[in-house]
Amino acid sequence: MKRTASTTKAAGTSLIPASEQADGNHSLALSISQLESLESGPNGKLLDLTIDQLRTLAIVFHQKNSLLAAKLLGRQQSSVQGQLKTLNKHFTELCGEKLCSPMGRGEDYSFSQTGRFAAELAQQVLAILDWQVRRQRQRVLKELAVATTTFPQPFVWEAWNRVRSDIRETVQLSIHQIRTRDVGRILASEEFDLVVAPHITENQSSTLREQWAFEPLVVERLTVLTYQGNSGIVSKKAGESRLADQDKLFADEPLIVPREGIILEILDRVRPDWRRARIQDRIDDVRYGINLLRSGMTKGAMFVFEKVGEAALKGTLVAAYEEMPKEKETRLCQLYLGGAFERFRIATGLFVRKSRLEKCAQDHPFRLFCEAFAEMALLNRGKQKVQQP
Repeated sequence: MKRTASTTKAAGTSLIPASEQADGNHSLALSISQLESLESGPNGKLLDLTIDQLRTLAIVFHQKNSLLAAKLLGRQQSSVQGQLKTLNKHFTELCGEKLCSPMGRGEDYSFSQTGRFAAELAQQVLAILDWQVRRQRQRVLKELAVATTTFPQPFVWEAWNRVRSDIRETVQLSIHQIRTRDVGRILASEEFDLVVAPHITENQSSTLREQWAFEPLVVERLTVLTYQGNSGIVSKKAGESRLADQDKLFADEPLIVPREGIILEILDRVRPDWRRARIQDRIDDVRYGINLLRSGMTKGAMFVFEKVGEAALKGTLVAAYEEMPKEKETRLCQLYLGGAFERFRIATGLFVRKSRLEKCAQDHPFRLFCEAFAEMALLNRGKQKVQQP
């Protein structure tokens, strides 16, 4: 399973300032003679640079700290510091000054003007390489890359299994996990042509509609998950748990909320006063929040997508390390918010870049996957209607 980091959009990027291109003496393409003499010339040390070193430089520049960069890269801090030492040596010979230096033992790095230039250039070079390689891979199509948030992943596999077996034997499906909070940025970039993710239906801008076709898989509401017996906000009517008082929920109840993303966007638009509420926890993983409620460690309420709440009640979101004896488990219930919240629906489905789809032949794997997903999504929406009261 692959995960992606954010990259700079490469299209239209110019590595030489326009003011310096005007005199005609600068070009991004070196002549054969220039390439031949590069090693013996004053910039010969450029040939000692590696792609990996450039990535490290760019990450340290943004993190400002070698320890944080090492954690992000999955390496030892000494390895990162060793690469920076090598880069400092090369650029001292090339430009006359180091790229960066720590401001003290264990402190952040300070970058020279050359260092800032080199780090920004490294990020641009990596972005262009990444973008062009993906485009060539798409042309040959030995790999079908799909970016997806966590919960729709099984549907991606199901759609792929609907594609003809001879296609599946020659083309590799590559799933790149993304976070809900990054969906907007990813749709605005050119990182992927297939994205399976949620969005607020009211938020489809004209630009989004022009660039992307959308096949909805499931449409759901924002709900509240809390513990049974929470008499402050739960009322029982005909054996069904309902939200007794929305104002009391936001005024008195300890709340579990994500750090950022779609849920906060809806809360901001409907109940901006939620930011003055009692925030018990801010979480990055919904399963962590659900486990807080189930364990009884937190007595409060948590905002979740409708289907996530249903899965939590069934116990299908519980990871192995979260298992606990049934007699110690706090039983949960799901409440619908109602009121102004009913205007907002969260649609999860497949975003397909129109420009890419239009260029594909009828038997192209890209188009076949989209058709398989649409067929599966139609069946799933039919099941959803049957299950609704």
